[in-house]
Amino acid sequence: MNKILRGFFYAFFCLLVFAPVLQILFAAFTETGVLAEILSKPSMFFSGYYEAFAFPSPVSVKSFSAAVTPAIVRQWTNSFVYAAAITFLQCAVSFPAGFLFAKINFAGKKAMFFFITVAMLLPFHVIMLPGFIMLNAAGLIDNPVSVLLPGIFSPFGVFFFRQFISQVDNEQIEAAQIDGASWTRILLQIVLPNIAGAFFVFVLISFLQYYAAVEPALIFLRSAAKIPLGVTLRALADYSPAMMFAPSVIYLLPPVAVFAICSFGMAGIKIVKRINK
Repeated sequence: MNKILRGFFYAFFCLLVFAPVLQILFAAFTETGVLAEILSKPSMFFSGYYEAFAFPSPVSVKSFSAAVTPAIVRQWTNSFVYAAAITFLQCAVSFPAGFLFAKINFAGKKAMFFFITVAMLLPFHVIMLPGFIMLNAAGLIDNPVSVLLPGIFSPFGVFFFRQFISQVDNEQIEAAQIDGASWTRILLQIVLPNIAGAFFVFVLISFLQYYAAVEPALIFLRSAAKIPLGVTLRALADYSPAMMFAPSVIYLLPPVAVFAICSFGMAGIKIVKRINK
């Protein structure tokens, strides 16, 4: 009986998680004109809602041919490039910084880590105005660099890596130092393999966070050719909801790919650990 209840709960939870994705897919393969007519109805809660997001009949790909325009493709590329670049830079900065706070003793270490923890609690809206003033003074407004710079240093990333690197045995690091290994070699060959699972998790969290972020682009960018696709989808949701579903499906592809890569990476780590045991 417990297994049946547990299975029912898991099935219900999976349905709740995947229902929005299925709704987007079904609406994306519905003709834009038909979907616009359905969405324009006054009541959408019961029958209209089911009609809009039921399996499309007939199935149509016209919305995709209309959505794949040079502007949409360029903005989609911008979203991926911004998120991938920020994720890479955050890993390059947060990983060594986390090691520094976890394994190296220096003056003011606890005080600095306290301020980093406080900075982690600050929302983007708090640092938005000072960031805009500094970027404007540097002449970087409407420059893709203005989106990248605020995201390079991640207090959460430093905190995250510090917590996991603290669990790495000091004996391994000391043995590598005795053998004459450089700090770079210690980080890449000693520390990173021990926290590889956490590293994949951080890559996924960071990519998803900045792939979906629209506030920095709305504030720091002006040109339509430089904005990410998320900004356009938000605008479509306001004045033409029926046209946003096909681009939304395209928009979902990179996060799904990154999630799959990170999942396979973490699964591979578990397999290697079992083989080594």
